[in-house]
Amino acid sequence: MERLIPYKNHKLDEEFFEDLIDNGRAVYEIEHDADSPGSGWGSEYVYSSSKGYFVYSETEWWLGPFENVQQALEITELNFLTGALINVNSTELSDEELKSILVSPLEEGFLFKLNGNPWTVNDRGKVEPVRQEK
Repeated sequence: MERLIPYKNHKLDEEFFEDLIDNGRAVYEIEHDADSPGSGWGSEYVYSSSKGYFVYSETEWWLGPFENVQQALEITELNFLTGALINVNSTELSDEELKSILVSPLEEGFLFKLNGNPWTVNDRGKVEPVRQEK
């Protein structure tokens, strides 16, 4: 948590973040569903703004600014896939870029969606697209 402290002290007011939600651009979203409301349920976002990239996290509120979306993901560990994950969407990172930064401790065969397409965890703990049978 020490590494997050500088990103909690952004000194931006609530109005900035309200405007960011209303008019900003969400460039990354990770959706979780633990079959019940509460911890492990909901979405976390990375927003792009003129002041940098900011993470909206239900547990940490706003973190940032970050230099780019990849830095935001890696520092806040939004690139770490949990068993409640159902969907990852990014308008700024391609599937290939996401494939290289997503980290999964999940068992082989875990399924989720990446930018609307089915993906899985392979036997090396890496993510890859689900191969469609012809």
